[in-house]
Formats: sequence, C-alpha cells, structure tokens
Amino acid sequence: MVTSAIRFKEGSNFIYTIEDTGIPKIFSGIPQLLSQVSIFREMLVAIGSEKINRSIDIITSHLSGISVGIDSPIIISENDLNKTLILSGMGTDTSDGEIKLRDVWKNDPNRNMNSWNVLDVDFDTNKLAPLYEKIRNSMKRIADEIGEKGSSNFTTPLWDPHPNKIKDNLTAIVHNLGGCSIGKDKDHGVVNNLGQVFRDDGAASTDTYDDLYVVDGAIIPTSLGVNPSLTISALAFKIAENIVGTSNLPLEKVSIGSEDFYFSR
Repeated sequence: MVTSAIRFKEGSNFIYTIEDTGIPKIFSGIPQLLSQVSIFREMLVAIGSEKINRSIDIITSHLSGISVGIDSPIIISENDLNKTLILSGMGTDTSDGEIKLRDVWKNDPNRNMNSWNVLDVDFDTNKLAPLYEKIRNSMKRIADEIGEKGSSNFTTPLWDPHPNKIKDNLTAIVHNLGGCSIGKDKDHGVVNNLGQVFRDDGAASTDTYDDLYVVDGAIIPTSLGVNPSLTISALAFKIAENIVGTSNLPLEKVSIGSEDFYFSR
C-alpha cells in the first residue's frame, strides 16, 4: 500500500518518484527475507507469476515461527514491521526497449493462453544505471534521516550497482506503457492524439481507421517518472469527449474560481 511519495526532477533526463510501500500485516515476516537477496527475488517472481503455492512455500521454508494450515493464515509477529520501511522507485527510462511474443507460442494454433514465460524482452539495463544510482542515492538520504542506524541497513535487493552485475539485476514493472504509441503520423506512431489508429494503406500518413481506437496506457510513448493513472485517465476522457461529446460522459462539472473540474456521477 502506497501512502506517500516524493517526486524528484534533476534535469530533463532524471525525473523519478520514490514511494513508501507498506506491507499488509499478513505478510509481516517478509522483511526477514530482504537480506536474503536470491530468495527475495525468487519470491517476487513467484508472486508476479501468480504462483501462490510457490510463494507460500518460499515464505514458510525460510522463515521461523510460521504455521500454515488450511483453516489458518500465516502467523508471524507484527513486530517484524516495526523497523522496516520498503521504498519503491520509478523513473524516466530510455523508452527504447522491445517486448515481443515468442513466435513458437504465437504461431501455435493450440497455444496455452495461460502460459508463462512467452515473451522476449530486449532492453539494455546498463542504460538504467545512471537513473537507478540517482534513485538509490535519494533513498539512502531518506534512510540517513529516518533509519534507527542511519543508512547502515539500507539495501536494494533487486539492484546491485556493481558494473559487472547490472545485467543480472531484476526490475519490477507494474505500470506498463507503450506499444501503441501516440505519434504525428503512421511513420512516428500507431495512433494520433485522439487514440485513432493510423491506416497503413491510407492516402495520407495521417489517415485513420473509422471507429477504431486505442485508449489505455499503450498509447503513452514514454515512461513518466510518476504513477501514470491520472495521465491515462485524462487521455481517456479527452478521447471519449471527442467520440461522444461532453454531455454524454458520466461526469459532473464543478467550477471553482476560474477552473473547471469533472467528477464521476
């Protein structure tokens, strides 16, 4: 659970946000895994791939004082959270990575739609090193101010800054953007600023298909350095207004001074 955030802007190439990430009490034993980097990574991968049983196995086999039963939750002392603060960082990257479905899976007529590990990811993590170092340094400054022992216990288990280990680092992607990016024409994007999809066979490079729109995070062409929810929502309302007009949207207009605000009815 995120309750607060700090946004940093250190030049046009370094916009990033640091958030606190609270841990629900049921998982209060997880801080014990933070010092066990390989295990912590394995647990995150299991959670990300929705392998719940494997996630529980990892927690219960590496933590003491835990009992798991069919009718009982994981039992760990809530005191484990008293001196732990997890920080999450997000920032503007190079926006030049590629994610593609593997041909073996994509071209299989009997493919399993629930298969895991069917993507090829081409992204140079070395390019992230300057950004991540900025984020780590800012997190360390926070730890210096609020940590019981300063930053002596500060660690980034998913990112080792050593140059020889950067390629083996793990990043967690929770706000996927891009794939159908906005552009001025078909040579520079997939959709225009109203979400209309460019025609590949159009007479002009700005011709679009009738009644075909993309309206989600896929049209945002670059990482924003902040949670993109409001940006996605703003684009969605703009596109919807173009399609049906403001009067047909489920919104209530409220004027405060010279500004107009819209709220869901």
